[in-house]
Amino acid sequence: HCNTGTLATAGYGTALGIVRSLHAQGSLDRVYFTETRPYNQGARLTAYELLTEEIPAQLVCDSAVSALLRSDPMIRAIIVGADRVAANGDTANKIGTYQLAITARYHGCQFIVAAPTTSVDLHTKSGADIVIEERDEAEILVQTGFERQGVLEGRLERVEVQVAPVGTRAWNPSFDVTPAELISAIVTERGNRGSSERMAQKYERNQDASIYVGNLDDRVTDELLWELMVQAGPVVGVHLPKDRVTQSTQGYGFVEFQTEADAQYAVQVMNMVKLFGKPMRINMSAQDRRTQDIGAKLFIGNLDPTIDDKLLYDTFGTFGPMVQMPHCARDQVSGNARGFAFVSYASFEAADAAIQAMDGQYLANKQINVQYAFKKDAKGERHGSAAERLLAAQAQKNDRTL
Repeated sequence: HCNTGTLATAGYGTALGIVRSLHAQGSLDRVYFTETRPYNQGARLTAYELLTEEIPAQLVCDSAVSALLRSDPMIRAIIVGADRVAANGDTANKIGTYQLAITARYHGCQFIVAAPTTSVDLHTKSGADIVIEERDEAEILVQTGFERQGVLEGRLERVEVQVAPVGTRAWNPSFDVTPAELISAIVTERGNRGSSERMAQKYERNQDASIYVGNLDDRVTDELLWELMVQAGPVVGVHLPKDRVTQSTQGYGFVEFQTEADAQYAVQVMNMVKLFGKPMRINMSAQDRRTQDIGAKLFIGNLDPTIDDKLLYDTFGTFGPMVQMPHCARDQVSGNARGFAFVSYASFEAADAAIQAMDGQYLANKQINVQYAFKKDAKGERHGSAAERLLAAQAQKNDRTL
């Protein structure tokens, strides 16, 4: 946004300097830059520098950035400059920067401010103390440029074009203020120590907003998973672990959302959805939400053959979190349903509620029975015993991960 290169800084550049460095390292696929209305510094100056250095780039309208982020989920960051940085981290920059920060936050994109330390003003407490200049409205109502045919013929003939009816009024602030909470990092020539700490804290907080996605087909890519999950909420990042030698995916991955509520919603609507014919196994991946089997395992009998794991999850998932996905028993040879299934909850309270509400109810026109399952290695003893409940309660009391 705007121009932050050699033409603006008489040096390597701030935001555009980072772009140049990434390009030199071979770490940049493409850069998009805005026209930067109303003076078009991006279309006039940034375009010239990018063309000169042969950096792959495309110009976009200021109003097209949100659509761009939605259409290209591989965009990792928006980088802008700053004319002033307040003591609390608020930044003032060319008008239009604030809206870029807002759309970056919504789409889970990093928003990075690059500025020299000379732009840091510790005497200005916050962005509210920065006076914003309002410029002549003619800058919006009248556009200047070079006559197109003259440019093609090598002649530069400057012209002015009235773009709005005479008498139209305009509001033309030169800058806007971006609040610190929308900024991922502030980078200066001295590094990014303070902002890196904030980003690390943010990352730790966002562990609660991450989900585990398993049973993935090897044709699933980061881009495909991102495009699918963004339907549930704004995605911060997608990671599919790969084999170091073959570079093939491992059948599972992690998706980080902006909020825990988005992640929980994704679990609810995406779990067991088929991708390339395989149902995805999705649950929250936060450490404090990982559970072990405490014995709250239910047996569900007299099931109709049409009942599958997904329907059982949708039906019984309303009573509480599960340790693992419901499992409909099937014949190992024919694959036909055997008429029963198992559901394991993370608490006995959820299992008790499921029994009370569902035992004797009808599912697919058949009356089902729901009760605690028999223990695997015990003769006739079912789960849900007083001993199991006592152990689960004691572990929870000791703040252990169940």
